Amino acid sequence: MIKSFGKKNNTGDPVTVKTVSLLGHPKKLVFKQDDEALSVTLPSDKPNQISLVLKIN
Repeated sequence: MIKSFGKKNNTGDPVTVKTVSLLGHPKKLVFKQDDEALSVTLPSDKPNQISLVLKIN
């Protein structure tokens, strides 16, 4: 859960997430964005078990 990417975050600017991807993984990820936070479902076949990088558009 990433609270800073909620639709109504504390910056006052509305945030709309269009896509979420995991660097090194071929497919876009399933995500849900509500007023409070962005929740991302990570795949079971992660490209790296140590460090994961999300690309949020």
